Amino acid sequence: MKKWQKAALSAVTILSVVTLAAGCSAGRKKATTSDNKGAVEISFSWWGNDQRHKATQDMIDNFEKENPDIKIKGEPSGFGDLDQVFTTRYAGNTLADISTLMYGWVPQFGQNGGFYDLTKIKSLDLSTYDKEFLKFGQVDGQQVAVPYGENTLVMYLNKSEYERNGIDVSKLKTWDDYVEAAKKLPEGSFMIASPTWRFPVTVWLQQKTGKTEFDAKGNMNWTEKDYLEAMTWYKKMADARVFVSRKDYLENVGTEPVSLATNKKWLDGDYGGGIDWNGAISATYAASKELGDELVIVNYPIAEGGKAVNLV
Repeated sequence: MKKWQKAALSAVTILSVVTLAAGCSAGRKKATTSDNKGAVEISFSWWGNDQRHKATQDMIDNFEKENPDIKIKGEPSGFGDLDQVFTTRYAGNTLADISTLMYGWVPQFGQNGGFYDLTKIKSLDLSTYDKEFLKFGQVDGQQVAVPYGENTLVMYLNKSEYERNGIDVSKLKTWDDYVEAAKKLPEGSFMIASPTWRFPVTVWLQQKTGKTEFDAKGNMNWTEKDYLEAMTWYKKMADARVFVSRKDYLENVGTEPVSLATNKKWLDGDYGGGIDWNGAISATYAASKELGDELVIVNYPIAEGGKAVNLV
């Protein structure tokens, strides 16, 4: 089976480290038609922007051309309320046959037969996959999802815009350094735009605790006190204009975590940097280059009392 076919038929998206796909239920038989009798219909859900929707639909179209007895019903969605939408569909048994997942959902919902054990599909050949990579889709020794890509959160800065405001990017090592640098920005400008408070809070808590948010079973490693401390820190940083305030972000970007490439606040230099998935910053990089600005990826500032960690 071709690699893109495996992605179409057995994939899950793991938004913190890898992209995966999991089988949730068996394929359903379509009603018999005159031109395609007895075709099996398989529903496939994913989320993303228009570019991802088009790329995924093109993959589906190619698969159907080579496999006329299989019909893929696409169920695309945006980025908003992912946890709530998935949990509701899971509880109501209305998930697609193949669902795109965030990594945390794999151990959380894949226990006790929550997802189908893909090793039972004899025609599914996973021998070309790295065995260690496949472990990202395993729960209790069962292969409930298949990883097919990697993605991680990165922090990037418009070096040129920072320099225009008298800020030397190379000297920004701690969050306190960013607080001091933000004082040099004109009114209405911010150091870093994050589509959600969870991105910087997750980074900060991993540094402070040395633990990931969930353990291998999907149980939370962080306490209510940890989250309260982290949110208090985040509010302090937003008030200091290190992070774009939620009010400003919602008014100028919106509710969907989209690329800043065409956003006026980014193009005008009012947003000096961002936190986003590495797979999503190419458009922002290109827009900066077109303006004659230099976009650079930087290390995350170290939290007070914390240490650098790998994001997982």
